[in-house]
Amino acid sequence: MLQEIIQQDTFDQEQTPAMLQLETGTASHSAFCFAMAVNHNNQMQFAVLGANDSTLKSFRAAISMGTSRLYFGEGQKEELHYVLGKKMNVNSKGQFEFINTQTVNRKKAIIAFSKELEEKYIVAIDEAPEMQVRDFLMAPPYGLPILEEWAKPIYEEMLTRNLLQPLNVYFDRNEFTSLSIAQVALKEEDCKEFLSEMIRTGKCQFPQEGTGEKINEINDLNEYLLEYSPVMLDKVTKLDEPLHQPMKEQALSHFDTYQRPLFPVQAHVATGAAKALQVQKGIIIQGEMSSGKSAIMTATVDGYFHLTGQKGYRTCVFVPPTLTEKWAKEEIRHLIPDADVHLIKRTEDLIRIHQSWIQAGRPKPEKPTFFVISFTTMRGDSIKQMPLPYKQIALSKKSEEEVQRYYKNGYYCPDCGAKLRKKTSSIIVQQANGEQKEVCQYKDFTASDLDSKTNKNSVCADCNSNIWSPKVKTKYASFKDWTKYENKLVQAIKEGNKPLQKQLELENRVKPYDAKQSGRAYRKVATVEYIRRKMKHFFDALIVDEVHELKSETAQGTALGSLARVCKKVVAEQVHYLVGAQATYSIRYGVCSLKKW
Repeated sequence: MLQEIIQQDTFDQEQTPAMLQLETGTASHSAFCFAMAVNHNNQMQFAVLGANDSTLKSFRAAISMGTSRLYFGEGQKEELHYVLGKKMNVNSKGQFEFINTQTVNRKKAIIAFSKELEEKYIVAIDEAPEMQVRDFLMAPPYGLPILEEWAKPIYEEMLTRNLLQPLNVYFDRNEFTSLSIAQVALKEEDCKEFLSEMIRTGKCQFPQEGTGEKINEINDLNEYLLEYSPVMLDKVTKLDEPLHQPMKEQALSHFDTYQRPLFPVQAHVATGAAKALQVQKGIIIQGEMSSGKSAIMTATVDGYFHLTGQKGYRTCVFVPPTLTEKWAKEEIRHLIPDADVHLIKRTEDLIRIHQSWIQAGRPKPEKPTFFVISFTTMRGDSIKQMPLPYKQIALSKKSEEEVQRYYKNGYYCPDCGAKLRKKTSSIIVQQANGEQKEVCQYKDFTASDLDSKTNKNSVCADCNSNIWSPKVKTKYASFKDWTKYENKLVQAIKEGNKPLQKQLELENRVKPYDAKQSGRAYRKVATVEYIRRKMKHFFDALIVDEVHELKSETAQGTALGSLARVCKKVVAEQVHYLVGAQATYSIRYGVCSLKKW
């Protein structure tokens, strides 16, 4: 059906552009379609749409939730709008990701693609599809060693065997030179046999035929590495070409406009990091003390948005409490003096700014805006308590000599009903099938475990639910005491006794709280909680200073995981080598996969 529409003589002309229409119960939205890919079930896998902000948001929401009310077809221009002529029904299902972009004419557009596209499909945009197939098969989980000249015969053979299933694709030739998307049906366990067969049949040939005698002259691994290390280095260099090469390329000229210009090495590092942010979400900058890491991070974020053509952006600066004043008054303004810098000392400061932004109609930033927040402000939450009673339910004794036994004796989880335990030790044992299993030893909760919250007593060992809750000041010891006051107040209101009503309300107002007042954070909200719940994607970038202080499952460590999840780009800095630890941390908290990080 898609090919029938595309092959029409009038399709995709100046007066009849390709369009995608969304029908809802109350409204209809239309967007220009610059590219579309669907499978044999007319299920959308890839699309590039252009329209105004509100229309793109409607499409984004509908595609994310899944809809069968999408229609692709030829737009026919009328006086005020376009209507679809011949059209086909398209549906969206599953998880989608979106990228904001611009067309050739610098009009707003979004790229929508299914998450399956990253794992099961090859996407060749303005390049040969056989090279994409080669890169796909060389990457995990296949890991096949494929020479560049083998790419085309492997691609053709996979098409012949139906191991590569192309999708129905449309693309605007004013926007794209070529576009090809295909699903890879080759199984991981069959890939090596497939390549071996291609070599045996002569469809894939080595550049120079060898006899295999050279391998007999090598006695150990050291000798092999000494002999072939130059060849291996050359191969790795070709496969992993740097995004920025200081010896061949210039640093961003945008950095020359700073009030305090960067040193040449700093400018090249910031340029490379800014280019890296164009292809991945986060980057870690490692350097010794006084090497200008703070300036490099600020320039990296500013340089990235300069490359994307975005003049205004919002950045969260997550720093140690001793450096907040320095960041707010010196580090940022020395480079970007006209930037708006907000020093957030309390959560209510950020809430006030965010609510004012909402009331103003959610305007886009017109210039760089930085929010400097310390570790302590970000993590500081209300005090917690474990409001669980000690349960002791005895079983009836059949005789006086019998030892008393209990049906329940201890603290129990309110969600699953299991007895609360904490892990005291664990060992890893090897099972008969070769798998490793963690065997843990537990100890029942005691009264001392209710005094303070730790990692060991924070959740139920059986259902993993949180058993601590914020502690709230109360004026009444129980609900029964509250109902006594409530009944008197309701009776006075029903009788119209205004003096008694005012007296009861005044007594309740001046009634003291049962908890201590001094220095206790009863209604305090951690800044990261507000950001995680209310400000998702509000920040365009996150700058993390001294990231090595955010290790382990500490409060500020978990705050970093939440921030990295809701911010679009992440730039971190530290003195120590923590790249591997940071990548592991990001996977643990669901930020992204290791490959993406």
